Amino acid sequence: MNFLKPIALVVSAVALTATAHAMTMDPAADLNGDGVYSMDEMKAILPDLTEDTFVVVDTNEDGLIDEDELAAATEAGVFPVDES
Repeated sequence: MNFLKPIALVVSAVALTATAHAMTMDPAADLNGDGVYSMDEMKAILPDLTEDTFVVVDTNEDGLIDEDELAAATEAGVFPVDES
């Protein structure tokens, strides 16, 4: 999966220059209340999410998506923008 590292860097770089409002953490979707999203929790929000996309967004490689990773991915256009 070393090929995913460059993709993650691109996502991060684009996120630094993007201006879209980020999708925000939804406490109701954080089923275990730990403040981060697992793959299963993300699939409940985004049913079309693939493992490959999840791995790219998980820039710290902990197997979870935190608020900063979610915001960066949303701003980079990986996830839909929350208009609320």
